[in-house]
Amino acid sequence: MTRCRMQAVGMMIALVGCAAACSKKADDGAAASKDKPVAVAYSAKQVGSELDVTLTAEPRTHLYVAPDRGGSNPKEKVTDDTGTAVFRVGGASGENSLFVVATALDGRKTEHKFPFTIGAQEKLEVSDAIPSRPGETLVGCQGSFDAEAGGVERVDLCTGLRLAEDGTVGLAFKAPSARKLTIGAQTFEPKDGVVVGRIDLTPAIAALDLQKLRDRERPFEYPVTLELASGTRKGTVELDRTAVSALLSKVQKGPVLFPGEAKGGGQASLLLLSENLTWEYIGEDVPIARLDLVAVMTSKLRKAASCRYVATDGSEKQKSLDRVMRDPTVTVYERRTGKKVATKSWTAKVPECADWIKSNTPGSYADVDEREIVEWLKTLLPAEAGPPR
Repeated sequence: MTRCRMQAVGMMIALVGCAAACSKKADDGAAASKDKPVAVAYSAKQVGSELDVTLTAEPRTHLYVAPDRGGSNPKEKVTDDTGTAVFRVGGASGENSLFVVATALDGRKTEHKFPFTIGAQEKLEVSDAIPSRPGETLVGCQGSFDAEAGGVERVDLCTGLRLAEDGTVGLAFKAPSARKLTIGAQTFEPKDGVVVGRIDLTPAIAALDLQKLRDRERPFEYPVTLELASGTRKGTVELDRTAVSALLSKVQKGPVLFPGEAKGGGQASLLLLSENLTWEYIGEDVPIARLDLVAVMTSKLRKAASCRYVATDGSEKQKSLDRVMRDPTVTVYERRTGKKVATKSWTAKVPECADWIKSNTPGSYADVDEREIVEWLKTLLPAEAGPPR
């Protein structure tokens, strides 16, 4: 029995020894895991005066970030299931560094510093690309690069653009780091820090329906994208109808033809270019490239005897009020041939002198009712062409 008891004791000692050794190995592994740093990968892109920072670590890692100099308050995020977190970070311009504290799910914590540099904001100058000239036509324009996050301010692109003889308008961007300009479907490359974009309005005019011409104050719209070293600016330019009247009024000197179009007649559609810019049309609602007749209105001013008034405040001050009449003449041309089809003039009625006026009333003006002109124009088109729109 003594021998058996001793063997049992020996077995117990061996088991205890094995358990102690296994436990020591497990403890060493856990300690090694706790000592493992939390790795963080860093990438950044400047956007205006800030940085878009992408940090990659273990999934569900808590990240605390703050620039060493200036900028925004510290920010915190947890990485997603792919281990990624994105921050918008500000900081003082010039050389700087981003302080990052990464805390893993198991409590491990590691500090990192990533150097970065925020360059100075690039000055962007926008101007009209068409040189000034006597008798130039100015096309109304509205457009901007909108303000963006990161301190990038709104940039107005235009309020009016000169129309070149070839029917184009243009924008010039002065920016040393300009890489590419895109307007609509056209792309333009920079030269010596300046990139110039031209917009040919003729194809857009040809495709514009008469109803849209009448109803939309700025019927031409073009997206604008400017690629800079510091980022991409995007906006939109809208142009008014001035280019349409400038093109079609050339019918007074000869045919107005679109590319690939042959000379010919037709009486299915008519557009009135009135001084009041009402853009009335008669007949079919067709693209301007299919427009048959153009009616051009001009007016002469005529004056009648002034109206005279005496102030009612007891000052006995006197005021004369001019009475001015606009007498229109409308001439109709075949667009594709320049042939004169018809012409007619009207005489405006003399406005009566009112019983009283305000002291700042500028004058009294009288026009011919445009409906009378439209009624006459209707007689020049076949009945089946349809009513005025």
